[in-house]
Amino acid sequence: MAGIPNVRLSLPNEPENVLVVRQMLSGLAEALDIEPALLNSLSAAVSEACNNVVLHAYEGRRGPLEVEVYGSPTALRVLVCDQGLGFSEPGEREADGLEVGGIGLLTIDALSERVEIRSRVPAGTEVEMEFWNREPAELEQPAAWSELTQPFADTQVLVEISPVELGRTILPRLLSALAARAHFPIDRISETMLLADALPSAVQQLAPRRQLRVAINGGPRKLELLIGPLGSGHANALMGDLSVEGIGSLLGRITNAQSIIALDSQETLALQLAAASR
Repeated sequence: MAGIPNVRLSLPNEPENVLVVRQMLSGLAEALDIEPALLNSLSAAVSEACNNVVLHAYEGRRGPLEVEVYGSPTALRVLVCDQGLGFSEPGEREADGLEVGGIGLLTIDALSERVEIRSRVPAGTEVEMEFWNREPAELEQPAAWSELTQPFADTQVLVEISPVELGRTILPRLLSALAARAHFPIDRISETMLLADALPSAVQQLAPRRQLRVAINGGPRKLELLIGPLGSGHANALMGDLSVEGIGSLLGRITNAQSIIALDSQETLALQLAAASR
C-alpha cells in the first residue's frame, strides 16, 4: 500500500495479542470520534484477520503479526500482515481474492467496504480492508519513518504513531492491557495509564516529524518501555516535562528505573515499571 501508516503495531502472533490490537483500534476510534457501529465492524473484521495469523500463518510456531492503519477524511484502511505460509496451493483463492472455505475471511468481507488478500514476497500474506467513515475527520498524513535501529529492532510490542496526538487515546489502552497481562495490581495499572496519558503531550514538542515510537517488553510483573525518536538532549527534557500538577514527577513516582540511550543524533528514553512501586 502506498503512503505511510498513521499507526503501525508490530507484535508476536500470540492469541492474547489480538486484544492488544483491539485496544489500539478502540483508542484510535476515540481520537477520531468514530461512530460505535463502525468501530464494531472494524474491530470484528481486524480481529478475524489477526486470528487467521495466530491460527494458520506459522503452523503453530511463533511469528510476527503487523497491523497498519491508514487514515483519510472519509475512510480507514487497515492492513494485517504476516511472514508465514501464504497462499501456496492452486485453487486456494476465488477470483475475488477470498479463500475458499475461510469463514473468517467471509466475515471480513461482510464487515468491510472492501477487502483484498495478497501474497507477500518472499513469504506471507497481507489482508487489506477498507472502512468508510461517514463522519469525516481530519487526519494529518505522516512523513516517512526512519529505519528501525537498536534498541527498537528487538522488542516484543512496537507501536508507531503519527501524528503524536493519536497516542493520547491509543497508549493508555495498550499499556493498561499489557500491565494487566503482566499481573500488575489495580493501583499500578492506574499509575501506568497516568504515565501513558502524559507521554504523548510531553513528547509532542520533542519528537522529530511529529512521530512517536514506543517499544514495550513485558515479563512477569514488569514492563520495559523505550520512547523515541527524540533529538539530542531531548530525553532529559522529556523527563522534566513528565509531571502532573499536585502529583509531581511521574517518572520518580511511577517508574522503577530510567535511562537514556544515545545513538547518532537521536536519543531514546528507557523506562522500567514493576508490579510493585518503588
